[in-house]
Amino acid sequence: MLRSIAALSFATVLLGAPSMSIGLTWHVPSQCPTIQAGIDSASAGDTVFVACGTYYEHDIVMKSGIYLTSETGQADCVMIDAGDSGRILYCDSVDSLAEVVGCTMTRGNALMGGALYCSNSSPRILNTIFYYNGGYAGGAVLCEAVSSPAFTSCTFFGNGFASGMPPHCYGGAVYLVELSSSTFTACVFSNNRTDFYGPIMSEGTPPALHCCNLYGNSYGSPAGENPSDWYGIEDQLGVNGNISEDPLFCDPWNGNLGVGPDSPNLPANNSCDVLIGAVGESCTAEEAARVEATSWSTLKAFYR
Repeated sequence: MLRSIAALSFATVLLGAPSMSIGLTWHVPSQCPTIQAGIDSASAGDTVFVACGTYYEHDIVMKSGIYLTSETGQADCVMIDAGDSGRILYCDSVDSLAEVVGCTMTRGNALMGGALYCSNSSPRILNTIFYYNGGYAGGAVLCEAVSSPAFTSCTFFGNGFASGMPPHCYGGAVYLVELSSSTFTACVFSNNRTDFYGPIMSEGTPPALHCCNLYGNSYGSPAGENPSDWYGIEDQLGVNGNISEDPLFCDPWNGNLGVGPDSPNLPANNSCDVLIGAVGESCTAEEAARVEATSWSTLKAFYR
């Protein structure tokens, strides 16, 4: 399970305290056995409050106006593991009052958007990790039909497909089509791989990035040998606090996406003075690992 420091997240600083509902609160699993059951029970203005643990669910359908949160609001609390059996979260005509806070989405697998699919939807996603998800279009996220989700303090690591693993992937982490766009604030993208283009691909309005770190992403055949951190959005590198520096993760291959004390993701080490990504300092400088290319056999193992 991922580790994180107990600190006030940048999402809270930027957006204010989480918009806790004045409606009912549905507890998972004590009251509702699954996350989907919690959402099904809830109405707009309600909170679905998920106890820490791992939930083996896929194809969860979100609703407008629902506040879906882990009990701590931190990404290491709740892991949603789709087991490569389908997409994790589906949003169709979901409004901007819907929020997903504090979870890790892993092993989602779908033709479009392995972890999150948005159609005419604008949910807010905070303090969330997208870890080893895959899809033909958008390894982690696919947005279409004028969607405009907002991501704050999120980590995208290891999403997409590498060459030789059918189907091929367009947009290793995020793919935006049909007049869709998105904003990414204090997010980190690392080791996302694709046969074509970069970690974020847009066919229309470019996404807006602020205080983001894109490093160690790649594309090409075989196994993505070409660096592609800011492919297609080069003009945003070096402005609005955006950087391309090694995050110095603690142990990403074993799920620890915390960072060492010298990481540029930490508030003291970047010009934005914010935590970039979902997890803060979690190891010593000696324990922190540099992002390197994953072996073909290691990469395939995450998608089985």
